[in-house]
Amino acid sequence: MKRPDKSAIEPTICIADASEERRHLLMQYVAIEWPNASITELGDSIQAVAGESSPIADCDMVVVGLSAQEASETGWLDVIRARADAKSAVPVIVVTADMGADIRDNCMKAGADDVLRKPVAMNELFDCMGRVLASKSQNGATLA
Repeated sequence: MKRPDKSAIEPTICIADASEERRHLLMQYVAIEWPNASITELGDSIQAVAGESSPIADCDMVVVGLSAQEASETGWLDVIRARADAKSAVPVIVVTADMGADIRDNCMKAGADDVLRKPVAMNELFDCMGRVLASKSQNGATLA
């Protein structure tokens, strides 16, 4: 699937990671790659993503950085996908340091749109983000 023209859309991208430094670095890289994007920092935990007060319904995509320990527990994705509102359909990309053989399958079964393993090259992440955004727009969803 072709990546969308970055100048033609203004996606809202939400980022969560336990490391403030990684969150801010990723936010800076995304701002360079997607200059028209609105970037929202969700915080340092997966609860910030799945919680009732989470702004994910306003996101075109959520990028979640998970530790190996967090990645093995996919209940937060189940909570998101089980919601009865627009938050249930937000695309989620998981970036994890977990090297377990079944981590990708587990996250995908729980509802992740894609899973990347750390260390991840920025072009790999941006290609993944582009595919997810293109898929969302092809499925009739309007990008923010």
